[in-house]
Amino acid sequence: MIALNLYEIKQAVLNLMNKDFVEFEEWFYELGDKRLAKGIELNEVRRAVLSLSNKDQ
Repeated sequence: MIALNLYEIKQAVLNLMNKDFVEFEEWFYELGDKRLAKGIELNEVRRAVLSLSNKDQ
């Protein structure tokens, strides 16, 4: 598995925290379209980001 870089993870968290969820989903799937061929399991990243956001609420 190829790791997302820290900037991309930071952007995902900021999008989730500061913008509506639809915009985060659009960003997430756009990233997925670029990266799926490289074997990244984006759903794992999504679950991690969502679990972090849920802990803060």
